[in-house]
Amino acid sequence: MIPVGSHLNTFGLRAVFTLGDNFIKGEIAKQFGGYKNGIDISALGGYLYIGRTFKSCPWTPTLEIGGAYLSGDKPDTKKDEGFDSLFSWAPQWNELMLYTYLPETLRKVGPFPGFWTNQVAFITKLKFEPIKDLNITLSYQHLWVDEKTNITTGPFRTMFSNKGRDRGDLWMFVAKYKFNEKIDGFFQLEHLIPGDFYSDKARNATFMRIQLQYKI
Repeated sequence: MIPVGSHLNTFGLRAVFTLGDNFIKGEIAKQFGGYKNGIDISALGGYLYIGRTFKSCPWTPTLEIGGAYLSGDKPDTKKDEGFDSLFSWAPQWNELMLYTYLPETLRKVGPFPGFWTNQVAFITKLKFEPIKDLNITLSYQHLWVDEKTNITTGPFRTMFSNKGRDRGDLWMFVAKYKFNEKIDGFFQLEHLIPGDFYSDKARNATFMRIQLQYKI
């Protein structure tokens, strides 16, 4: 999302390669344009994963290892290098971090959760199906930032160290179950151990979500 009167162009490439039970998938996108105040936009984002499905093992586990990169705005240039997540205003790699981005993007896009930007992530995922219709995902993510913050005023000034680049370690557990054709649900649990990107007074954070869905 960008202000009215601005323009943003995004060109990307996505590729998926499979060889037997192994796979590689990735995407890269370049953004350029300008805001109505005259500031040029120049940003880059993408991800790359390699994985394997172990079909001969019990529960048919799939292991993925990879990373994601979303450029951050450099404070010492006249351009805005912060990647704009466009239409992906929803949980992507996790859900807990989605809300912590609000103070970082408040001045740019307003109080809208889900604006993914300024992120470097190492991600591992293990997915398996212990019983029919029950899918479990275990994930570990180590998160950094591309650029440091410089938030020294406002209500969130004590949230950041304005020095570090380490967002921290995020652990995630998700269990999804399909009861029948109309009813399904999931249980999600995330736990963040904050790094030096945040204030030294920052405490661990936990996010839990339980959802039951009925389809008409």
